[in-house]
Amino acid sequence: ASFAMGSCVDNDDVVVNYYASTKVTAAGFLDQNPERFSQFINILQRTPYYALLSTYGEFTLFAPTNEAIDKYVTEMGFGSIEGMTDANCDTLARTHIIKKGAFFTTDISEGSLPELNMDDGYIVLASDSDVYNNNALIYYINKNARMIEYNDSVTNGVVHVVNSVITNSSDLLPDKIAEDPT
Repeated sequence: ASFAMGSCVDNDDVVVNYYASTKVTAAGFLDQNPERFSQFINILQRTPYYALLSTYGEFTLFAPTNEAIDKYVTEMGFGSIEGMTDANCDTLARTHIIKKGAFFTTDISEGSLPELNMDDGYIVLASDSDVYNNNALIYYINKNARMIEYNDSVTNGVVHVVNSVITNSSDLLPDKIAEDPT
């Protein structure tokens, strides 16, 4: 029975290391999962940022699922991603990318990340415990997007999958400081 215990694998480690060990970029991560990210890929391809996410660098990408994009375009009245202007696509893409650094959930605590997103907005991380799932940690971005997968390490950074499109806060720094009890 002891050899069976030796063969156990911590699945979190496998997921974190898989994409980096197979030399997959953030764009490649999306490409490998079109059933989940084809809408976001289409938006990114209308901007310079899809190519950017294929290059060297150190990025943090918050990748909204197809369901998240569908909900967003409906709520915003675009009808579909084809109804979005290139400027809308550009803003949405920049809101979901941090260009200066790979920020894993293990590197940061609650509050604003140390770097702004590419749209010069704050990304604020908050956590809670999931009472329905053995009090597992749940992470939220800017109070509206839940990270449903996180810390997928890729060769040029990290990808966190979110269930909602992240909206930039229009708060100014003093408002953010007042809002943060720490």
